[in-house]
Amino acid sequence: MTEPVLLCATDARGVATVTFNRPQVNNAYNADVILGLIEIFGGLATDEAVRLVVLRGNGRHFQAGADLTWLQAVATCSQADNVVASRATAAAPSAGSLASTRGPSGCARVSNQATYGSRDGGSVSGS
Repeated sequence: MTEPVLLCATDARGVATVTFNRPQVNNAYNADVILGLIEIFGGLATDEAVRLVVLRGNGRHFQAGADLTWLQAVATCSQADNVVASRATAAAPSAGSLASTRGPSGCARVSNQATYGSRDGGSVSGS
């Protein structure tokens, strides 16, 4: 059985943790990750119990950008298929923008460094 490319769990405090789960490729994104992010963040945006979202990466790296193997495959697709892939890639980050729908703060954890952001634009870094 194939492991899911993203994991999502919400604790009793309303903290949802979304974890990139492709450590073998340093959590590089591909079509499955993009579509998974859109689906997961769409669900979190409508879940009133969610107060905060934490992004994590399994393995040594948080996230390494695009999966080069996937990019090479997309390059051989038709122009129409490339437009679909590009639009999905652009939609994934905005799907995670819960603040635009109802306003909770967000948190991203990168290795041992975490950066916390708020709607007022302030941020605090810590480990």
